[in-house]
Amino acid sequence: MRDVGSKPSGFAIASLVTACDRSGCMFREGIQIHDFVLKSGFLSDVFVGTSLVHFYGTYGLASNAMRLFEEMPDKNVVSWTALISSFAKHGHFEKAIKTFHEMQELGVKPDQVTFVSLLSACSHGGLVEEGLRYYYSMTKEFNIPPRIAHCVCMIDLLGRSGRLTEAETFIKEMPIPPSDFVWRSLLAACKVHGNPELGRKAAENLIALDPSDDSAYVLYSNVCSTSGRWGDAENVRSQMGSRKVQKQPACSWVKLKNQVSSFGVGDNSHPQSPEIYKKLDELKKRIIEAGYVPDTSYALQDTDEEQKEHNLWNHSERLALAFALINTPEGSTLKVFKNLRVCGDCHSVFKFVSGILGRKIILRDAFRFHHFAGGNCSCSDYW
Repeated sequence: MRDVGSKPSGFAIASLVTACDRSGCMFREGIQIHDFVLKSGFLSDVFVGTSLVHFYGTYGLASNAMRLFEEMPDKNVVSWTALISSFAKHGHFEKAIKTFHEMQELGVKPDQVTFVSLLSACSHGGLVEEGLRYYYSMTKEFNIPPRIAHCVCMIDLLGRSGRLTEAETFIKEMPIPPSDFVWRSLLAACKVHGNPELGRKAAENLIALDPSDDSAYVLYSNVCSTSGRWGDAENVRSQMGSRKVQKQPACSWVKLKNQVSSFGVGDNSHPQSPEIYKKLDELKKRIIEAGYVPDTSYALQDTDEEQKEHNLWNHSERLALAFALINTPEGSTLKVFKNLRVCGDCHSVFKFVSGILGRKIILRDAFRFHHFAGGNCSCSDYW
């Protein structure tokens, strides 16, 4: 467009930024578009500015999103919601809530999407009572009827905190029929808190909605495995085979120098595999010396403890982490992406590595961003 002398519209620029946002691996391209926006004066376009706030939130730069938001001359409810969402994704839960109240003080009325972001912040931050209060005020004070996205947030909120009975009651009293997202959220909570009976109910409802949904079988199998019910776990896996349901394989990746390097579980296909596994052995020794103890409950095969520990060190996110450490300068921030939820033991490993190496690590899994620094994570081990 620019090559032929035509000036792009604000809509076109916002669409390009959104494309970079959704890809998850086009950060440099998004930065180039931001530079163009600054030079051409498009920041005054509320849609362009809002798309950039979303963009920086997606790539783990909540401070950049905040700074850009403050520079925007015009803001609407979508802009405010984008900022709340950015804070919610990156562990700044109190800032998300503060922003929600600030927008109202300035006369901007929240909409149903705003409440999704707000409830998500409460869920990921463990702010159960606050989340319940905001959920019920949504209807009473703002006349916004609950939608599936709000209900999913509430199941997630109650489930993460271990209040599974309340979550089950909430589902029964929902004003709309529960969707697959609702049952999947409850099932995931049953896995974390070891409730196989309720997990079975959630899995049955999820399978009834979609018999081909691999997550229902995988999550329930994991619920059984973590509870030591290996026979039940094997039966679930057999059902997957007989129904020809394929499990989505775990995959983690790192983007360096415009090239994406991806890893599966126990992957040996990368040219640097020898160095990667050598680095993992080195990390393992160092973090054990620092106090790391493997949690083999996250190894979901019925094997001996030594084999379980070995299997944990083959997880895709650890391979991606080792690759990133080998190929980046000391002191730089590492960014790792995963298509599924990070396992609890890998989460612990990332914390230890950030502490002993003094490296900041950003891990984006299927549920949220984790910012590791100094042996801690932004999620406060609540995700």
